[in-house]
Amino acid sequence: MKRLLIILVGIFVLTIPSAFAQLNDLTGEMLIGGYLGYSIGMGDPFKDYETANYKVTTNAGFCFGGTFYYGLQEKLMIGGEIMFQSYGGDVEYTGTSQYGYTGSGGASSTELSILANGLYAMNIDDESAFFLCGGAGLYDYGGMKLGLNAGVMYRKMLSDNFYIYGQPRFHLVLADATFELLQLAVGVQYMIGPK
Repeated sequence: MKRLLIILVGIFVLTIPSAFAQLNDLTGEMLIGGYLGYSIGMGDPFKDYETANYKVTTNAGFCFGGTFYYGLQEKLMIGGEIMFQSYGGDVEYTGTSQYGYTGSGGASSTELSILANGLYAMNIDDESAFFLCGGAGLYDYGGMKLGLNAGVMYRKMLSDNFYIYGQPRFHLVLADATFELLQLAVGVQYMIGPK
């Protein structure tokens, strides 16, 4: 939780100058989009552990998802997201098991999360925009668990209704063991319907 607060304060301090920039009105704008990225796992579930006979390494990995946003106010968009996150684990057998097996092996899975998010425009003009983003949702981590996310998004216009963006985000899943992800993603957004 301490890391999340430090990240949020850092984002706020870095974005103060852009808060006074001229803003376009986001009211009524509807966006659909998708992204692809990579997540770095932090916290207790991603710590390696070792015994006399084996070593276990766990990690996060590729992520992808789809989003929808609606412009609720001049600076605020709200929406939903479906996120798929891959997880992997490797076991290296360093000793001889009772069956005489040595070597390594691994397994992976892709889990679904359903999030409700908001975008707050700190700076937006005809060609680019800078947003604070954040929200909450259900993360599949040994069953559906409540979690929070926060980050920033930089968006660049490619045509009248098509954008590309980059987005680093921090995810904190409220589980018994501290479960955190740092997600780095790139994506596209497409404006649908009348503004």
